[in-house]
Amino acid sequence: MQKISVIIPAHNEEKSIANVIKHLRNSTIKSEIIVVDNCSTDNTAKKAEESGADKIVYCNNKGKGYAMEEGLKHVNNNIIIFIDGDLKIETNKILEIMTEPIINSDIDFVKSTFKREGGRVTELVTKPLLDLLFPNMYKFRTTA
Repeated sequence: MQKISVIIPAHNEEKSIANVIKHLRNSTIKSEIIVVDNCSTDNTAKKAEESGADKIVYCNNKGKGYAMEEGLKHVNNNIIIFIDGDLKIETNKILEIMTEPIINSDIDFVKSTFKREGGRVTELVTKPLLDLLFPNMYKFRTTA
């Protein structure tokens, strides 16, 4: 069975990080969990450690992208998942859902979506950035 690395960039996520890690730990897929504490001023790192994170990495507050990059320096597996530390995950199958297309198909990249109130980071930042960096990559398959 494939092992994966999960990177959780986090900034002041003490109220939600334990739930995220709990659901990752209850997955049938074995993973290493790396929390990148991006200069939190609360107990994010302590809660992450208590909840079973394998590694806590500290970085300067240069933004989420920088924290994600810092996390990549600490992975031990070739399948890497990024999950936000403030998600309200309600299933222990989150890793199975996200990695199944990679493990069982000829797919290299999976991006999940969810409904939430607030900004449209994916539409305004992520998709244009991916289009700029990987112009020939738009062979995306959308599933419900």
